[in-house]
Amino acid sequence: MLVIAVACVLVFVVFSDDIFGGGAGKTPEQTVNRLLRAMENEDVDALFDLLDQEALSEVLGGISAEAAKEMIGSAMFSDESVKFSGIKMSTDDTGDTTATVTITEGTVTVKDSDGVETSEDVQDADEPVTFDLVKKDGKWYLDANSLSSLGGDSSGSSIDDTTVTTEGTTTTDGGPVITGQGTASSPEEAVEQFLSAMEDQDMVAVLTVMDPLTIEDALGVPLEQAEQLLAGELFNYDSLEFSGIKLSSEKTSDTTATVTITAGTVTITDSYGTTTEDVRDADEPVYFDMLEIDGFWYIDPYGLF
Repeated sequence: MLVIAVACVLVFVVFSDDIFGGGAGKTPEQTVNRLLRAMENEDVDALFDLLDQEALSEVLGGISAEAAKEMIGSAMFSDESVKFSGIKMSTDDTGDTTATVTITEGTVTVKDSDGVETSEDVQDADEPVTFDLVKKDGKWYLDANSLSSLGGDSSGSSIDDTTVTTEGTTTTDGGPVITGQGTASSPEEAVEQFLSAMEDQDMVAVLTVMDPLTIEDALGVPLEQAEQLLAGELFNYDSLEFSGIKLSSEKTSDTTATVTITAGTVTITDSYGTTTEDVRDADEPVYFDMLEIDGFWYIDPYGLF
């Protein structure tokens, strides 16, 4: 479990699981990133939402959705847990509505039921680790015909979550207002704006650093209405203060990146009192998936965890 302070900062993350729920991305790399998340969490529902349902129905020959989920889950998830680190990917546009994403760098660590860990470099795989995708209604879905590669039958590898970091820190003060366009020129700046908005309990500023189209699509309401919908759930503390925050960032494709909080403390005051914690004491790294749109960087709500 994350430390109390960090967990409070990430209330939006927890709440977004119920509101946003996941789904195909607006770029091939974004969908693959969400696949990696789903596989690490062994979340067959999230994975299922990333698949081209029409093609999946043809592949499964009329099997019900629940039966298909059970089949996919049992094929992909076992007593072993899998994690990826240092993931990088490239995309080849194979047509107007098709693309192939290749994992070009990264290390996979598998822990078996006895707790024994084994790590391998994806570059040592017998065949490239690739994912075929198809674009429908503006979103990119995994081609169900390539399902075997997810389980490792054809590509020789199964893919899981990515936590990637490099050096690089940017700070910014204040929070923007909702204008339909963000102001962050780098992934780190968008995260800094988010943290500042959390301190100020500024829901408008929080939403501005989120991908606006994704939020509107997920909630089914205009961005302005999302402020009222989320504010009561997000700010359940009296005050929040960050200090000494440092960030690291790595681009996972031309339009996606991961930002990790590597150092700093969080002080929270709520009905239970005041608590200060170091983010490095968290059981898991605190990171954000990012998406570049029209030259500005946004936090991907689906990538929060």
